[in-house]
Amino acid sequence: MRATGSASLTISEHRAVARASKPWRNGLGTTAEIATDSSEGDYAWRISLAAISRDSTFSTFAGMQRIITVLGPGGVRLSTEGRGSRELQVFEAHPFDGAAQTRCELLSGPVRALNLIYRPARITARIQWPVLTRSHMVRSDATTILAFNSGPAVRIVPAQNPAIELGDDDLLQVHNRAGSTELVLHGSAKGRCAIIELWQI
Repeated sequence: MRATGSASLTISEHRAVARASKPWRNGLGTTAEIATDSSEGDYAWRISLAAISRDSTFSTFAGMQRIITVLGPGGVRLSTEGRGSRELQVFEAHPFDGAAQTRCELLSGPVRALNLIYRPARITARIQWPVLTRSHMVRSDATTILAFNSGPAVRIVPAQNPAIELGDDDLLQVHNRAGSTELVLHGSAKGRCAIIELWQI
């Protein structure tokens, strides 16, 4: 991880090449942790990338909220205790209770998925997947802003800082002390870049 920034922003780069995957306990997928607010285990939020090879049941996380986005190539059907089932297509973010029993069925073969998990008692979260057909400006007052790139390279210009290029599966983390700040994204319509905003409560 490389950290740069200014007086109002601390910027960290999390590169895909430095990431290691770990198998699930049930052997039906793998997970690579991308970033978290703590290395001590008692995290307020964590973002990871999963490779799901077969239909499976997700692990439960009491006291946590989750947001999953399928990155493709196909979709999935999630069946969540108390909420029924729903089909998720590529780049469709879906929130659900981490404590609920949740079953994932693959619609057309193995998929990859971006997973955000956080403690709603400490964090409020929002995720968007803007289409980068032209320059896209993000204005945010979130405490932490994450940009995860899926596809061709995207160039991100944080306020009053040099441009940073993200490759496929790279993530940019911005700790915001400015109150309100801006990121400008320059990319391609062939790719998507998630903007994940995290506010401390």
